[in-house]
Amino acid sequence: MYAVIAAVAVAIAVTGYLFSQSFFRILPLFVSLFVLYLQTKVSRLAPLLGGCNSILYGIVFFSLGMYTSAVTAVAVNSVLQFLTFLNWNRKKDGASVKLGSMTKKQNILLILGSVLLFALLVGGFAFARNREWLAPAENAGLDVIDRAITVVSNVTTVLTLLAYREYSYWGIPNGILSIVSGVFMTVADPAQITYLIYYVYSFFCILLTFRRVRILYRAQQEAGASPSEAKAAQ
Repeated sequence: MYAVIAAVAVAIAVTGYLFSQSFFRILPLFVSLFVLYLQTKVSRLAPLLGGCNSILYGIVFFSLGMYTSAVTAVAVNSVLQFLTFLNWNRKKDGASVKLGSMTKKQNILLILGSVLLFALLVGGFAFARNREWLAPAENAGLDVIDRAITVVSNVTTVLTLLAYREYSYWGIPNGILSIVSGVFMTVADPAQITYLIYYVYSFFCILLTFRRVRILYRAQQEAGASPSEAKAAQ
């Protein structure tokens, strides 16, 4: 895995250099590589380092004049990451966390609610642009994908904070959407290949996380079950 991280880091550095991207701007990506690695281990340190990295993103955004993104990174993303770290420490299980699981009814309601929120976002942005309250979207397809990423990533974040194993399920569509978005952006601007490389690595880590969460949850359930229940679960 360390070889994969090194290869991706080199690819990001090389493409960043070739397209004259500021090292300071892509610096948080290098930290993110290790954060994602920790997530594949379902490590309690992942959200802690992720929170620190969100602050780094905020500093980078602020230096680039992206003030809204800077505030979001520091006041929202980092806070959610640190809250996740605190909650995971409260439910710690070795170096990891004691995972919970949602009921079938909760999963159905979450899916329906997410679809409704996505529809409202797409409709709301379309209405705002039709009224010229917002500038027209440069790419309508990418705009819809961005709305989907907003919904799915936020659901994933909340489920992660609550230590529900379903967060690893939601990570998969989030990873796919991010890659599709990265492809769109790279076609429009080849310099974005730096971020596309990161999205592909991220999806690889998401799949590893999904596998690890399944194994960890099964082991925790068996450890907490009676001998007869544990035997039946095998």
